[in-house]
Amino acid sequence: MLKLIVQVVLLNQYVKSKNATIIIRGLRALSDFEYEFQRALFAKYLDDDIETVFIMTNNKYSFVSSTGIRELAKFGGKLDGLFG
Repeated sequence: MLKLIVQVVLLNQYVKSKNATIIIRGLRALSDFEYEFQRALFAKYLDDDIETVFIMTNNKYSFVSSTGIRELAKFGGKLDGLFG
């Protein structure tokens, strides 16, 4: 079940208030990872018991580089649904 939560406290405080120890973050691109990694470090700094887990997005919500498409084409990889 997914739930939208509007918080007015630090994420660590909210996690603790729910007796949880894991934060799950979604990543769409490498640039998301750098930002989310910094947030995870702060969360860990504030509370060593809280872990952050990163999950990669489905391909249809991601950004596909032309370099990756060329490489797939070069080696006969499946290109259906990547662009167009």
